[in-house]
Amino acid sequence: MDIVGAGSMLGAYTAFDGCRALMAGGYLTPRRGAYAGQLGPRAGAVKGASLEPRSSWSRPASWSTGFLLAGPGVGLCGRQALELVAAGDPQRA
Repeated sequence: MDIVGAGSMLGAYTAFDGCRALMAGGYLTPRRGAYAGQLGPRAGAVKGASLEPRSSWSRPASWSTGFLLAGPGVGLCGRQALELVAAGDPQRA
């Protein structure tokens, strides 16, 4: 379940960052330091596919990818909580 949780957290952040990019016009980047203004490791993978990570198509792609990653984890956790409540153990839910 730890991998599902990590994937869900990554997906939730990716969805948030994609939504923010759609509304504000840009992704979250560090303001200071060695990585100021740079995108994260995902940008390297996108550039490796000969695509521009800050282009207009990448914002909705980032948003939808985030929801696709977060959705199954949220569904599994919700299902597990419902099963615990149905089993009569609300303390663990």
